[in-house]
Amino acid sequence: MMPLSSDAVQVLLVAEDAEIVRTVESLLSGADQPAYQLHHIPRPTGACQIGVHCSADVILVDLALATPSDPDALRRLWASEATPPVVVLADHEDNVHGFQAIQQGAQDLICRHDLSAPLLTRTLHLAMERHRPQAALLL
Repeated sequence: MMPLSSDAVQVLLVAEDAEIVRTVESLLSGADQPAYQLHHIPRPTGACQIGVHCSADVILVDLALATPSDPDALRRLWASEATPPVVVLADHEDNVHGFQAIQQGAQDLICRHDLSAPLLTRTLHLAMERHRPQAALLL
């Protein structure tokens, strides 16, 4: 994980796939300013509370976690008013779940196959900026 920095953007990654975790960690560690601090949990259960607890600025969720046994698991991530903005990772073939995530409150969608440092950092930054007015209304 990246070294702690009070100015770093706190990113909570919710993903089981070790390759996705390594890729995101590598992309964020090589990013220019701002610095990023990556926190990781494998399952969405409790991610909202963890995101608030670790002062996450943004939550990045792998849509591969959407399982038929718990179709509402991801929706619960952004059901709370205190939830940081959520960005989802999806496969090219999974546009349906990706767009459903957007309709349910996710700020943005990134295709896993298109992941690059510039795309990831730009998407995280824009999600935080789009979320800022919404969060201000809740204060």
